[in-house]
Amino acid sequence: MKRLNLLCTLLVVLGLSADGRGEDSLFSRTPINSVFVQPGVAPSAGPAGPQQPASPPSARLSGGPALAEIVGQTGLDAKIVGENVVSTKVQHESWSFPALVTTSEDRDQVVLILLLSVVQDEQQLPAGKLLELMNANRDQAPAFFAFSSKRKRIELYRTLENNGLTADQIRREIGRLAEIAVQTQPLWKFDKESAKPAPRPQQASPPQAAAAPTAKPAATASAFVGRWAASRSKTEAFAMQLKSDGTFVLVHVNQGKQTRSTGKFTVSGQQLTLASDDGSKLAGSVQNMNGQEFQFQPLGGKSGSLTFKKAG
Repeated sequence: MKRLNLLCTLLVVLGLSADGRGEDSLFSRTPINSVFVQPGVAPSAGPAGPQQPASPPSARLSGGPALAEIVGQTGLDAKIVGENVVSTKVQHESWSFPALVTTSEDRDQVVLILLLSVVQDEQQLPAGKLLELMNANRDQAPAFFAFSSKRKRIELYRTLENNGLTADQIRREIGRLAEIAVQTQPLWKFDKESAKPAPRPQQASPPQAAAAPTAKPAATASAFVGRWAASRSKTEAFAMQLKSDGTFVLVHVNQGKQTRSTGKFTVSGQQLTLASDDGSKLAGSVQNMNGQEFQFQPLGGKSGSLTFKKAG
């Protein structure tokens, strides 16, 4: 199961502000398991006047040899490791980072990738750290953290338009990635202790004498305060923070697309209600709350229940 790959996908392109000013909302009229698409940016029109000739095909980098040549021009060692991938190493202060330079599938962008922490067991990565990395994406844009299930690594990405790129541009941008990595290393550098899963609570011994069944105690808001994470499938996941002041932050990813919502939460009986800042609401019944996990069943919808687990 690749829950980490899902949750780390939440890290990608998190450009929404912490005060919830983004236009996307998880509490829109669309179903909870729909795909959320971040608004695109229309290309700007060119200036009036004589048209400039289009860049010749040679202005676009394509293939391992062309990438290796321009990386070599930056002063870095370059090694072709794939049809369209070059590896190198970047030094910053006392740190040395392995890096990859490649292009997107359509060759429209050059992608710079700094390889950071190795994560052998995806399920042991602390969900709380993932929330911190998501928040860091907003501050470091257009660079962003992500997780590669293929390479089993936390990575730092930067994409550049593949049109007339120079060695100076690549050297400057890859150096900036190394600078960000050094500044943020407490976020992505995981030790063995931080990777240990939280211990599960011990079950209380059953009473010796049979007792008459009693009604379930009503859940309290304080029991839900903390960070929670849940996954519905290999391509859909949620990260939620419920705060002691009654506010919440909820991030949802589906098929690589993410959205972020903020607002107020309330607990009444066995029901948890999230009221977003735009006035819409999401309510669901809560079952099996034990302080470390709970099941959430959205009301009035066809979606199945979600199991949220404490993220630290």
